[in-house]
Amino acid sequence: MQSIIYFSCTFLLCSYLQFSAARDSITSGKFNSIKNDENLISAGEKFVLGFFHYNKYVGIWYYQREPRTVVWVASKNSLPASATDRYFGITEDGNLKVWVVNGKSSNITALGNSPSSNRTVRLLDSGNLVLIDDRSRNVLWQSFDNPSDTFLPGMKMGGKLKLTSWTSIVDPSSGNYTFEQDPESENRYLIRNRSIPYWKSGRYNEIPTAVYILLRNIGTYNNSPLSWVPNYNNTRLLMNPSGQIQYFSWDDKDGEWRLIWSAPKDQAPKDQCSAYNFCGNFGICNINNRFVCKCLPGFKPTFQDSWKSKDFSGGCTRKSITCTDSTDTIFLKLGMMKVGEPDSPFKVAKSEEDCKKECRSRNCQCQAYSYTTKEGCWLWTKFLSNLQEEYSQGGHDLYVRTVTSDIRSTSRNCEPCGTNIIPYPLSTRSNCGDPDYSKFLCDYSTGQVSFQTTTGSYRVTDINPDARIFFIQSAEKNCFAIRKFEVSGPFNVTNLCYSGTNTSITDNLSQGRGEIEIKWYAPLEPACNSSSDCKDWPNSSCNERKYGTKRCHCNGNSYWSDSHLNCSEELNNPMQNKELGPKRTSLSLQAVVISVIVIVAVLLLCVFSYISYERRMAARRQESQESLQEIPMLHLYDSERRVKDLIDSGQLEEDDKKGIDVPFFELESILTATNNFSNAYKLGQGGFGPVYKVMILLSILVFIFI
Repeated sequence: MQSIIYFSCTFLLCSYLQFSAARDSITSGKFNSIKNDENLISAGEKFVLGFFHYNKYVGIWYYQREPRTVVWVASKNSLPASATDRYFGITEDGNLKVWVVNGKSSNITALGNSPSSNRTVRLLDSGNLVLIDDRSRNVLWQSFDNPSDTFLPGMKMGGKLKLTSWTSIVDPSSGNYTFEQDPESENRYLIRNRSIPYWKSGRYNEIPTAVYILLRNIGTYNNSPLSWVPNYNNTRLLMNPSGQIQYFSWDDKDGEWRLIWSAPKDQAPKDQCSAYNFCGNFGICNINNRFVCKCLPGFKPTFQDSWKSKDFSGGCTRKSITCTDSTDTIFLKLGMMKVGEPDSPFKVAKSEEDCKKECRSRNCQCQAYSYTTKEGCWLWTKFLSNLQEEYSQGGHDLYVRTVTSDIRSTSRNCEPCGTNIIPYPLSTRSNCGDPDYSKFLCDYSTGQVSFQTTTGSYRVTDINPDARIFFIQSAEKNCFAIRKFEVSGPFNVTNLCYSGTNTSITDNLSQGRGEIEIKWYAPLEPACNSSSDCKDWPNSSCNERKYGTKRCHCNGNSYWSDSHLNCSEELNNPMQNKELGPKRTSLSLQAVVISVIVIVAVLLLCVFSYISYERRMAARRQESQESLQEIPMLHLYDSERRVKDLIDSGQLEEDDKKGIDVPFFELESILTATNNFSNAYKLGQGGFGPVYKVMILLSILVFIFI
């Protein structure tokens, strides 16, 4: 009897433990929640639902796979760390909730009030958590429609569904990045950094077929998984905290997750061009250039001030409307271009020419086209976005509709080299530009311009026709090496080790691309062989005047303007001032020279006058001394008499002033004659001071007033 009771108790206990351990659902009544260390396990033991991360969150992860890989989090709001008992389940109003007894709670669903006895929550083998109405058997809510950071087979990307990254790999709270379907195209996918587009998938072939099938849920149509998608049910897509979407597949042999594909290629965009549409619509991004963004040829910045302040989001607009004169429009070929998804295909096209005709026939509605034998004809009828040149990872040949006059001011201008407009007089070929400026080469496969010197070829990063300057990159690692750089001809180095406004000198040198600023001199009149060569320069004719070269010289009284590159007859026109300039410069130089000569002459005259005056005064003093030495007695007597007469008369006439000749003595002579004003030589005190006796050269006793 005891053995029967023992067996029964053991059986019931094991049954209860088995039920508790293998439970895949929460129903009404007694088992309407789980707590702390309790879990739900799917029927086929594929997934587990329970508390994790110090019991602060409720999530779903793979069953018995290490390390634990969480694919869904019930609530991004964590429970208090101090709470001891935490619960997840169906509340009295029939909704799912995570809560702490007498404390904080977090709703998972908001379905409206209903008796909890009518609902059940179940974890499926697909990893989907569903809330079911027990009477109708309808699914009221499911986690597949409310994902966190992971996309699983059976889900379908579209509508408002999106993945949200964790804050970090250990913090399940909501991060900055989201992954969703592009609202502009169901075949494109988008990563946002907060609300700002961060990356777009572009064309469908930029995403692996397996990922495309996973996102579109093609693999489970009609319950017949596609056999050619390897390990389909053991794959997942993760939006990681650093902004990268990653596709993983489980390797049963090694027991680990294998990373199959990710985008962007780097953990985060390594430069501005990796961010989606960084330069705006019709703006081109190139991290190798001095300015990261520039407009397509024939376009200009939409907001010039914003563009100068490095806000490129406004993009570019056309300089001219393309459909005003169809004969003036051409399709400019740009190679190795990355571009946003086209608006429509033209499947009838059998060649690039057919594609071009279709785009031209749509007039203003067609911005560009691209054709390959593999993908056929694609048309862009709205705008060109996410443009990037020198894109080596599957770049395409893109033909952009432009107005000829917007990219070539004269027929003598060289054709654009890729996205680089070549202004006159710069020359990339023998039949364009000015022969004196033919040190440029165009690589038509990449669309890049290089500058040729005796020391090598250098990449041109920017050309400014208004300032007549361009910039080249040097591979030198330090400024001292760059300073040895020299050019010849109509070029002059104006700035070495140039950093500009985009990056610092240190950054440029560390990347092996120190920049050099070079200015080209204004050109002479265009070279010519016949009058037909001068058709782009009205009021000029082809003739030889000097230097032995025929040029399009201006006729009559018109003058060549090197700034406007044409002839003008207006006197106040800066084009004529160029001819008057040398005369004015010569006159100005003469005036300066004359002024300098006059100033120097005046200064010399003053110096000579001062020297002459000093010499005359010195001679007069010398003469006075000599006369005293020759007749001292007579001189002193005469002077004494005159002074005495003047004192006695009590008046001084103007004529008498001229007759007074006061004797002149050096102080040293007086000191010697009076023995330094010794009392032995003092005779007395008068109205004019002490009176001393002195001995002069002839030993005659005289009196002198001191």
